[in-house]
Amino acid sequence: MLLNELLNAVEVIDAYLDSHRNPEFLEQPLANDWARITKVCEESGEVWKELSGLTGENYRKGICGTEEKLLGELADCVASAMCAIQHRTKDIGKTWAVVSAAFAKAMQRLNDAEAMDATP
Repeated sequence: MLLNELLNAVEVIDAYLDSHRNPEFLEQPLANDWARITKVCEESGEVWKELSGLTGENYRKGICGTEEKLLGELADCVASAMCAIQHRTKDIGKTWAVVSAAFAKAMQRLNDAEAMDATP
């Protein structure tokens, strides 16, 4: 999927979720915000479950996860987070700016760390 296709998908998914939300949330926009944003937390719990299974963290279950499932759950976190950002912004340009800024911040931290490593 190319970037423009991904951003289009985020817009389409956000619009679909808005138009198919639980009727009880129609009069409660804050509840809808919580439902959309905490989906990221739900997905992160699934990441933990897959990592636990992959590493055999629970000795009773042993190794019962796969790298493929773990990566899939991590991707679900990314998708949920991007859709949550879009839910708040309703502007795909701003959504992409927020995501891009997070990566730029991470790159700046890396550059700062490398500069500190190079200082005698």
